[in-house]
Amino acid sequence: MTVLGSGLWSYPVDARQKPTLIQPGGADSFQSEFSPDGHWLAYALASSGHSEVYVEPVPATSDVFQVSTNGGSEPHWGRDGRELFYLTQDHWLAAAAVPASGTWDRTVPTRLFRVPIPETLSGSVYSVSRSGEFAVNTVQSNQTIPPVEVVVNWTPLVSAKR
Repeated sequence: MTVLGSGLWSYPVDARQKPTLIQPGGADSFQSEFSPDGHWLAYALASSGHSEVYVEPVPATSDVFQVSTNGGSEPHWGRDGRELFYLTQDHWLAAAAVPASGTWDRTVPTRLFRVPIPETLSGSVYSVSRSGEFAVNTVQSNQTIPPVEVVVNWTPLVSAKR
């Protein structure tokens, strides 16, 4: 959950317990998601002019790992927690395998497929099902647009028919 102006916080289900600050800052961190096993937190952070996807262990340590390269957003975990999916800046869905070593320093993301995202679309672009399928919010790009005919200098045509 992102609270504007204060950073990324973890809120316990028990309202008697206090929230914990995970990532300080304004509205720079967003789109956060815990891994299925609860050991990792993935989020997008827009601090360098464009957003990147990061992960860090839970509970938080000083370790923070950048997963995306050259821009990334909307991280979602695979159902078994062994893959982290995200959108690249150039509209590809990418997957990063969770390393067994516990460090993300040498993780190389794999591009899966291009996602046609219209500029007007906001909010969540995709989700991952429990069976590993992707639901993608987009528009059809193969719609046929009928031609438009424009007649210029039409006044002589009207007077010629009289």
